[in-house]
Amino acid sequence: MSKLQIISSWQCKHCKIDFNNITVSFAGNHTKHCLCNPNKQSLEKLHNAKRSYEDELNGKFKVFNVTCLNCGKEFGVKVRENKFDSNKKFFCSRKCANSRAASERWLKSKNYRKKYLEHYRTIYIASGRELKCEICGFDAVVDIHHLDLNHKNNSSENLVCLCPNHHKMIHMKKYRAEIKAQLHSFGEAVNTML
Repeated sequence: MSKLQIISSWQCKHCKIDFNNITVSFAGNHTKHCLCNPNKQSLEKLHNAKRSYEDELNGKFKVFNVTCLNCGKEFGVKVRENKFDSNKKFFCSRKCANSRAASERWLKSKNYRKKYLEHYRTIYIASGRELKCEICGFDAVVDIHHLDLNHKNNSSENLVCLCPNHHKMIHMKKYRAEIKAQLHSFGEAVNTML
């Protein structure tokens, strides 16, 4: 990290004001934006030219009335005319934007779990096995694991019920061989496991 360079005494060459104990960057900024700087007028002309070009290209700023997707509140959005997209999603506040996004993620995850996890469980139970960890017998909380790691392969030979601890361990390279050895009763499917 660089140290700030301090100037003990400095005078602006345009307005002749004396400054004490200022940074080099402050001196440079003051010189550039000093009201007495003869080049400042040309900078303003440049900014005005850029603004008029933007107005020509994208239209002038206009207030459009939109509705918040989360709470339904109507509010105005200041956007250039040609940049306004009526199909764009608008939120009245960051709170509304975050709460809607959070609820959509929650619904998606709930639908995923409802649609697929229950399906895995149904196939697993239909194969005549109990919902308990195949290694330790824990049955309060269980996960269904795909032995070949292919979530589209839902054959009963590819599914195994594991407690959260053993499920985590099977995905860790350090413990994979140990868990595979304990699941030897599942035969060929365990051997194809990565």
